Parts: sequence; structure tokens; C-alpha cells
Amino acid sequence: MIPTSDSTGTPSMRRYLAALLMLLLPLAASAAPRSGDTDKSTGSGPYLAMEPFVVNVQDGARLRFMQVKVQLMSTNPQVLEVLKANLPPLRDAILMLLSHQNAETLQSIEAREALRAEALTASIKVFAQLTGADPNAPAPAVPPVEAVYFTDFIIQ
Repeated sequence: MIPTSDSTGTPSMRRYLAALLMLLLPLAASAAPRSGDTDKSTGSGPYLAMEPFVVNVQDGARLRFMQVKVQLMSTNPQVLEVLKANLPPLRDAILMLLSHQNAETLQSIEAREALRAEALTASIKVFAQLTGADPNAPAPAVPPVEAVYFTDFIIQ
């Protein structure tokens, strides 16, 4: 739309720019990071995003590849910092767990949920080892790692 003249005979460029600004402002607001947003690339916020795991899994007589992206959740930022600073033992525990799986079994949702529960237990165990926690102590009301999420799960 081409701006027209207003009653004074000058172009109504102000109205045109105001309308354009009103259209673009919601786009700019949605693109700007908000204070409560998490940075998905670094895993900040209550989540720790790990590099993808790629392992061989048995499927009958042949080997298949499994790629899994894992994110850990903890509402305690210190827990995430300890885990982030000690990724090798955490990755090793989850990698060993994943590599012992059977591709045929993992086709069911129940098996994937059981694997997720095992990954959570392994993550909590690694955290306890890293911090020197007493294994015989009663479990805290809120575990250090509260959840494990598989954000991608591919078997080829």
C-alpha cells in the first residue's frame, strides 16, 4: 500500500511507519530471548543436554545402530554443574547401559520407559560417586537427578 496524503497535503508516512512497526513488533518480541528462557544449546535451566549417543545394539544375528539424545533434569543448579564438569563418567554409565540393549526389545514403549528409569538410576549413582555420598544413606526426598528424557531415539 502506498502512503496517501493527509488533510495537510503532506504524505502520511508516520501512519505508514506506525502500521509497519505494529506488524513487526510482535516478531521482534518473539525472537528476543526472555529472562526465564533456557538456552537449549548449552542445556542451561533445569536441563543438561548431552551429546548424542551412538551405539551398536544386537538385533538377532545382526548389529544395528542406535542413536539417542538424552537430557537430564534437576531443579538444583549445583547438581547440573557437577554433572557438566564430570561428563565422562556420566556418559560412560549411560553408554554402557545403552550398548547392552536389544533392538527388538526396544521397539515397545514399556522397554523404552524401563531403559529411561535405568538411565535415571545410573545418573543418580554417578552423581553419588562424584560427590562421595554415602550409598547407605536414606534417599533424599528430591533426588539429585529428577528425570531423564530421550529427546531423540533412532534405531537403524
